[in-house]
Amino acid sequence: MIIKKRTANGQQTEQQTDTNKNVKNEKKVKNIHPICSDLSNVSGMDEPLTVEQGDKLISEFGEHKVKEILQQMENYKPLRKKNINANRTARNWLSRNTKQQSFEILT
Repeated sequence: MIIKKRTANGQQTEQQTDTNKNVKNEKKVKNIHPICSDLSNVSGMDEPLTVEQGDKLISEFGEHKVKEILQQMENYKPLRKKNINANRTARNWLSRNTKQQSFEILT
């Protein structure tokens, strides 16, 4: 980002500012759970699935179900328009899927 300033005599000076955006992006990428590494739509969400969140989902629902839901999320075209947080979205989809499977077993 370049900031332009005017001096007392009217001359314009430019100053380069360091925004540290690259550092923030590197931290964000490093903390994304490896289960999402091939899923650009899911890992590109405003709040992608962190390592801690992914591990917790896997321990609660099992790796197979989590991978299945994440793949469904990846294929959902308006995912990033309608959802911000990958963890919350995955939890909602997983709980909805679990309730639907429970209902199918009962009927």
